[in-house]
Amino acid sequence: MRAETCVGPQTRLEVVTEGILTRMIQRDPELTGVGLVILDEFHERSLQADLALALLLDVQQGLRDDLKLLIMSATLDNDRLQRLLPEAPVVVSEGRAYPVERRFSPLSAHQRFDEAVAVAAAELLRHEQGSMLLFLPGVGEIQRVQEQLTERVAEDVILCPLYGALPLSEQRKAILPAPAGKRKVVLATNIAETSLTIEGIRLVVDSAQERVARFDPRTGLTRLVTQRISQASMTQRAGRAGRLSPGICLHLLGKEQAERAAAQSEPEILHSDLSALLLELLQWGCHVPAALAWLDQPPAVNLAAARRLLEALSALDGERLSAFGRKMAALGNEPRLAAMLAAAQTDDEAATAAKLAAILEEPPRGGLVDLGAVFSRQQANWQQRAQQLMKRLARRGGQPDAGLMAGCWRRPSPIASPAAAVRRVATSWRTAWAGCWTPTTRWAVMNGLSLRCCCRAALRRMPACCWLCQWKSAS
Repeated sequence: MRAETCVGPQTRLEVVTEGILTRMIQRDPELTGVGLVILDEFHERSLQADLALALLLDVQQGLRDDLKLLIMSATLDNDRLQRLLPEAPVVVSEGRAYPVERRFSPLSAHQRFDEAVAVAAAELLRHEQGSMLLFLPGVGEIQRVQEQLTERVAEDVILCPLYGALPLSEQRKAILPAPAGKRKVVLATNIAETSLTIEGIRLVVDSAQERVARFDPRTGLTRLVTQRISQASMTQRAGRAGRLSPGICLHLLGKEQAERAAAQSEPEILHSDLSALLLELLQWGCHVPAALAWLDQPPAVNLAAARRLLEALSALDGERLSAFGRKMAALGNEPRLAAMLAAAQTDDEAATAAKLAAILEEPPRGGLVDLGAVFSRQQANWQQRAQQLMKRLARRGGQPDAGLMAGCWRRPSPIASPAAAVRRVATSWRTAWAGCWTPTTRWAVMNGLSLRCCCRAALRRMPACCWLCQWKSAS
């Protein structure tokens, strides 16, 4: 993952994100020491996955004809892949799956969406055994349906939301098996659609909706839209009910509507901001994106909007990257943040830019939108929790002074900004992460900060700071 690695001399299988794979290809186009690249869950068609495939095919053609590629998914569009890779064999593997009964029931037009979904889910729970996975398009729908379900389910049913911005402790609660004698309803976004098995789930309710980000090249803005999912996504969601036992999937739409849905989800490359992709291509030396082998060609109008943005950021010199653009590309951040980092001249400016970029790229958890609140502990009785944590830290490396312990019981002084919070914690993020007792960790705990969140932001900040220092030394 970004800013974190567990690779050593004995490593034979390295698991990386698609973004890290792109960075590896840019830094070492021959992928020295790599014999096989596996692109898993390729049906999701993320922007980075399509870019990685295009670069890997270019590497195969010009540098490494011995490099092997394996593209995997439970719901691949084999016909299109075979047209792109006519010589590649297709291997079909029958996985172990239990039968799933798929039912279709359209929502009532006379009820609000959240109420209709809650009624359908509660009805299925009353007549069937086992825990349930309920797919909803977004956080707002999850919260509203959870509120509706609270009044409709039995006391033995636990309601657990599951989405990306949820605190990790709440995510674990949703994934772990239900306590003995209890059933669980996991209300999830499409985060639970693939690569996630929740023990005890034999019921799935599919709202048949998802929320996706769509880029408008006219305004240069990306907005979230709610849309019907594809048939492939319906199949993926239904499969969650048959992982551990025979199950039931209730799709909340008519069967005819399901049959009219798109066969596959639209690839991200067709509706995304392509400024980061264009920056990667120019760094690769590709000035004409159509020259690469794409499963779906990047839309010309989106590429034109991306080029206008890079020109506004002074990243281009004609058709090539400028010196400033090469600095931006080497960072691997979103182009606007990369421009901010590359524009830093002094050490103080570089440190501040790195902290701001880390905060902006660190996804807030718990549904918070105020960056200042993201780094604060919002739990009840945080003073008592802080004292317990301080005692645990003290056993690792020394005794705390009485004055500091007493300060934990006082109302903490206000923090000027999230950047100020990270500035104090980031200087010793390694020891903070390990739970060692340091003045910085004492300060963070005393002020009610989330050590985990601050350290995650610090982890994001470190590569940018290191690269900026290296660049300044080299120049």
